[in-house]
Amino acid sequence: MAITAEDRFRAESLTITELFQSATYEVPAFQRDYAWTKEQCEDLWGDIKSLVEGDAKAHFLGPMVVIRKGQNNQKNFLVIDGQQRLTTLQMLIALVRDHWVELDPGMRETPVGPKPYEDTCQSLLVSGPPAYTRTFVSNWHIRETFFDYVQRELVDENRKTLGRIAEAPSKDLEYAEELFKAYIFFREKISLFSKEKTAILEDCLLNNMLILRIDAIQIDNAFVLFDTLNNRGLDLTQGDLVKNIIFQSMNESSILDLSPAMIKILGDWDSVVESVSYKKLDTFLRYFLILKLGRKVQKESISKDIENTYGSSIKIKQFMHDVSGYSDLFAFIERNDNFDGPYKIELNAMFDDLNDLNQATQAVFLLAALKRFHNWDTKDHFEKLSKACRAAEILSFRWLITGKNAQDLENIWREAGIKLMDASKDDQKVLDLALAHLKSNLPTDQEFKTELAGRSLKSSKFVRYILRKIENSRIDNQVWVLAGSDKLDVEHVAPKTPDDTHDWRSVMSGESSYRNIIFRLGNQTLLTRPLNRGAKNKEFSFKKPYYQKQTGHLTELTKELLLAPSWTQAVVVKRSESLAKEAIQLWSWGSLDKELKVTAPKPREPKEKPVKKAEIKRTRKKAAKKKAAISASVKKAKSTRSK
Repeated sequence: MAITAEDRFRAESLTITELFQSATYEVPAFQRDYAWTKEQCEDLWGDIKSLVEGDAKAHFLGPMVVIRKGQNNQKNFLVIDGQQRLTTLQMLIALVRDHWVELDPGMRETPVGPKPYEDTCQSLLVSGPPAYTRTFVSNWHIRETFFDYVQRELVDENRKTLGRIAEAPSKDLEYAEELFKAYIFFREKISLFSKEKTAILEDCLLNNMLILRIDAIQIDNAFVLFDTLNNRGLDLTQGDLVKNIIFQSMNESSILDLSPAMIKILGDWDSVVESVSYKKLDTFLRYFLILKLGRKVQKESISKDIENTYGSSIKIKQFMHDVSGYSDLFAFIERNDNFDGPYKIELNAMFDDLNDLNQATQAVFLLAALKRFHNWDTKDHFEKLSKACRAAEILSFRWLITGKNAQDLENIWREAGIKLMDASKDDQKVLDLALAHLKSNLPTDQEFKTELAGRSLKSSKFVRYILRKIENSRIDNQVWVLAGSDKLDVEHVAPKTPDDTHDWRSVMSGESSYRNIIFRLGNQTLLTRPLNRGAKNKEFSFKKPYYQKQTGHLTELTKELLLAPSWTQAVVVKRSESLAKEAIQLWSWGSLDKELKVTAPKPREPKEKPVKKAEIKRTRKKAAKKKAAISASVKKAKSTRSK
């Protein structure tokens, strides 16, 4: 007999009161953390405001997908899609309840007699006797934080005075930062409401907002909807859909009971996301697929390509193995991890320089190079990896300066990366083919020189990279130098924001505008921070003797400024052209054959708050504790059921 639609899905349009009075909801451990941004919060608040002000009679929040926690259970559900909206709704209900407590309006009449105003909302947060259980249990990582700061009835002083994220407990910020931001945002809005307005707000929230609850009965049915339904919540990323594929590969009881196999996969996936960051997850997965499949991959097809390549339960384990290895390499590129071993200084400095370029699409080529020459502790693989990275730096820098099409550059990186991954050829052959492909697309010396001399360069990080490379090359131009330490500041000789003490705009007048000429390479130099602060907006007649007194602390680039009798637009143009001519040799293909040299004693640390190997180990240890806790709760639940 054919399965009817009613056997697969049952849909009901419910008010928020009906939603939480009719059942309890739990977010399974495999769901991601609360992730609403200020934009989503503002959108929802705008919809609520329209109801409160009478501009709209009702508002539809969209569909949510649930499955039953037991075959015949119609009152306890697992949330497969819609957890972001449910979490936010519970937050709003709790905040209205707390605001009633603050207002202390006394009692109101109800069908069962007088009750405190806050009781209506409280009944939707915690079910009544005999169970007294939470009507909504949030994501695993924020579960207790959500209960303590949102759902719990007692409003303590710490919660009432929490005014900004920095005041939140640090132990809760790892997973609950967005939750606290949303909580503070909505609390500030609701705190302005009078008793009369709060009553209207409560009525609109509980009775005029509708949600479509789709009971998918079983997990298989839910996943059919999960791929496409996420209306009004945070849009599903390809990473979310890949996570969905992972869980579809497991059997139903494994998902619901969190078997050891599911716990391991959950931990492995969390480690991948930790390594590459959730923000970069889709990009990483696309590059991973390009190199695995050896072809172009569109962002929109990531999940389908993974499903087609790793469709079964057995192959999903292979996928987790493959993707974990690549994610560790991607962490080096993003500077979320540092290299170790005999060539760690060179490798860390080299990838710092590449990261300073801020050329995102080079990552697919670098990922291929790291994968192909993975034994970089050996001299042979280190030298090949080094050459590939230097070629990437030359092409990236010249491409950025000449302002060529970004999509064309990604295509070049992709093809070169695929060439590196050709297992039918030896290491030297694939490197030669990849480098030849990059070289054939290199912007010419003339267009590079012209653009660099005339371009307005406004990124201090980018200018610091250029000037550090030039500065260090002057120490020894027979080697490939790494930019090294970034403890020097970029100083604009003619200042960005001149004050009334000197008429810089008049002094720098000429064919180009003041705004253009001050950002030319020739107007910028490197100074130590104290020198930079001391020179500031002063005129050149002050800066020159000021620099001369500090000759022992000056860079070569700054020393050459002392030769200029004055500072005018013509001087800047001439110096820009001179530096651009110097750059042609420094960022030339011929320099690939130079010896590698680190001029600084050690490379800078990666990014702000770097994730080093020790921190990754701590993260994994934390994940192991989480798995153990889940496993213990599962065993306890099974033991209770068996009794």
